[in-house]
Amino acid sequence: MVNDKARRSVIQFEDVSFEYPGAETESIHHISLDIKKGEFLVLTGGSGCGKTTLTRLINGLAEQFYEGTLKGRVTLLGRSISEYPLYEIGKKVGSIFQDPKSQFFASITEDEIAFGCENYGVPYEELDGRVSSAIKRINGDMLRGKEIYPMSSGEKQKIAVASVNAVDPEIYVFDEPSANLDMYSVEALKNLMGGLKAEGHTIIVAEHRLYYLTDLADRFLYMENGSIPVCSRTPC
Repeated sequence: MVNDKARRSVIQFEDVSFEYPGAETESIHHISLDIKKGEFLVLTGGSGCGKTTLTRLINGLAEQFYEGTLKGRVTLLGRSISEYPLYEIGKKVGSIFQDPKSQFFASITEDEIAFGCENYGVPYEELDGRVSSAIKRINGDMLRGKEIYPMSSGEKQKIAVASVNAVDPEIYVFDEPSANLDMYSVEALKNLMGGLKAEGHTIIVAEHRLYYLTDLADRFLYMENGSIPVCSRTPC
């Protein structure tokens, strides 16, 4: 479990509310939250409770892609999230979405894993090592050279994690990562998350399924109607 007093804050929400364009009500309202370095935080609650919006505020998509209205202040690594260009947030916060294929840009395993690094100008002599290391992380040797789109949901999830891992962000955000996975793939996902936690990464997971996270999470936050009425160290 994370010793909060010994860890610096990496993400802070200060009385944050957010409303999407055309929406009649705010998706989240008056959220105050402090996430520490190395913390494994799980956001849970019913559909539409606001947990995905929280993840979008952390990775910059809410304000810069969805163009909603932000009230309050979200701070990433000591700097207002609104001050970052989106590409710079991507270096610090890696995102794995519910449907991994929605974030793919290439069709072959190695090309996809290398894509983010290439866009951030990683030198060629370093690129191959990063790709190989990321493939090793997911136990993905059998996926080398293969087309991504015919892969199973679990294999696509592994490629998404490897693609983010190659960029080596400090923070990982998972949005409903187990939604399309079978039991075997969920266990593989848990092992991947456990490895990231052991390396000291900060991990935020928005999730309905909680059973596979009970041994990993430092904190569970239950969301309801855009707010956080309950905070506990065990699943709500």
